[in-house]
Amino acid sequence: MHVMLGQASVWEVVNGSMLQPNDNTYAVWAQKSALGFVAIYLGLADSEKTHIDSLVDLVDRGSQAWSTLSCHHAKNSTITHVNIKKRMFNACHIPDTPISHYYSEIIACANKL
Repeated sequence: MHVMLGQASVWEVVNGSMLQPNDNTYAVWAQKSALGFVAIYLGLADSEKTHIDSLVDLVDRGSQAWSTLSCHHAKNSTITHVNIKKRMFNACHIPDTPISHYYSEIIACANKL
């Protein structure tokens, strides 16, 4: 699934590393979020679709779907913790975005540990 989302150029939106912008790039971001959601939804078995059916009308449905499904399928393993810590320590503030986006990313990673 990760490879397919990467090939569709929506992985950064779906995994949450590209946060929702407040500027003129919002339309592109929203389209990528919608495409990511569709790709995830179509790749699921019918029994798994119930986890994300309620997210259809959300603006950030792509990242919400990925987050919801990862909570159901993620393993509490050492490699999972290493990857979360790696994401947390590689987070950086992008000058054109509000600092709250950076804080949100750090807090989201900390909550997963």
